[in-house]
Amino acid sequence: MAKRKSTSPVEERPICFKSEGRQIVGMHHKTQGDKIILLCHGFTGAKTENKRLFVEAARHFAAEGL
Repeated sequence: MAKRKSTSPVEERPICFKSEGRQIVGMHHKTQGDKIILLCHGFTGAKTENKRLFVEAARHFAAEGL
């Protein structure tokens, strides 16, 4: 029987990039796929936005292997 590829997220972990005393924080949703999607909210926005828009979208994309 062939092994079925999982489409669920493998891992979710916070990430932080620092430059000149400032930081950009985010969440890395790592899957077994090789595709990458980068979601960025607006200047005054947040990852939760309206009804956790970015959180739910990221989890959906990760479940699809993106």
